[in-house]
Amino acid sequence: MQIIENAIPDGLLNVTKLYIEESNVPWYFLPNSASDKCNDYLNYSFQHTPFVAGKILIQTYYDVTNSVANMLKSKFDLNDYYVDRLRWGMTTSIGKKFVNQAHIDTEIPHKTILFYIHDSDGETFFYNSKQEVIKKVMPKTNRAILFDGSVFHASSKPVKIPKRIVLNINLIKKENKK
Repeated sequence: MQIIENAIPDGLLNVTKLYIEESNVPWYFLPNSASDKCNDYLNYSFQHTPFVAGKILIQTYYDVTNSVANMLKSKFDLNDYYVDRLRWGMTTSIGKKFVNQAHIDTEIPHKTILFYIHDSDGETFFYNSKQEVIKKVMPKTNRAILFDGSVFHASSKPVKIPKRIVLNINLIKKENKK
């Protein structure tokens, strides 16, 4: 696992915040934040996915999101990987601590980058094969985390901050391209 602070230039960070935090962004409700296996009604979140499996779904937000992804891909020296999915995730405060369902994003071998656009108290949890927490990372403005996509992870709801927004970038090695 690698963490980079001040991962992108301030100008790109500010533009990204303007785009993603504006009121026109279409956020889609997910009753189960990361898995259909969880029946807890508090496991909800919101998502905005401008790109998946080689298809641009929402051009308006794709350009700035893709710029962030490409910069982070370069910073983590992942030029032999291609972007498979760009997904913004948002969890909102429910006034108490709640950890969403642990999951992996896809069964295909991949790397994942999480990028936080603002400070929040909704940690990201990382688990070992026994489903024990091995690391917690607090969202911090302009922080990026790279990890092996086979590592189970979970978002949590912020308590003191109204929302937690993270860009999830899934990358697949070019030699494994479908």
